[in-house]
Formats: sequence, structure tokens, C-alpha cells
Amino acid sequence: MENHEHSKIIDKLGGTSATAKLLKISSQAVSKFRKTGIPEARLMYLQAIRPDLFGIERRVSQRRKLERRNEYRRKAYRRTGEDRRKAQHDYSK
Repeated sequence: MENHEHSKIIDKLGGTSATAKLLKISSQAVSKFRKTGIPEARLMYLQAIRPDLFGIERRVSQRRKLERRNEYRRKAYRRTGEDRRKAQHDYSK
């Protein structure tokens, strides 16, 4: 009895050996997953690292990435502002 849904997931990940490398387990274990289904913990791990295969959007991680980028830009702007002030100040006294 083959679990078609989990077999499709394994195929989308690149096959038995690619999935085994991703999960750091033997390819024999992944072959067994094709018949018995992927265990819940492994399935949750796959959903976390490859949400695109499960139709899950990465809103939270995208939001974090934007926040980090904006924070970097704010810090960079502050640094340039400080540099400008130092350049205007006369240190030759």
C-alpha cells in the first residue's frame, strides 16, 4: 500500500536519495516512507524548510527579512549622517 501524497512530496524534493540527504537519514528509510507515509515530525521539518511544497507562504520570514534590511538602511543612514557632522567639525584646534 503506497501513500501517494507523501510519495509525491518525496518526488518534488528530488527523489529518494535527495530527500534522504535533506533529512540526514538513509535512502532505505525514505523508501519506507513511500509505503508507510512520512512520520509527523519529519513532515513538520519538511514544511519548515520547504514551505513552497506545501502551499505555505513565508510571510513571517519575508517580514523579518524586510525589517532587517530596513534596520540596516537606518543604521547606514545614521553612520553617514555622523560622518558628515565629523567632516564639518574642525579638529585642527
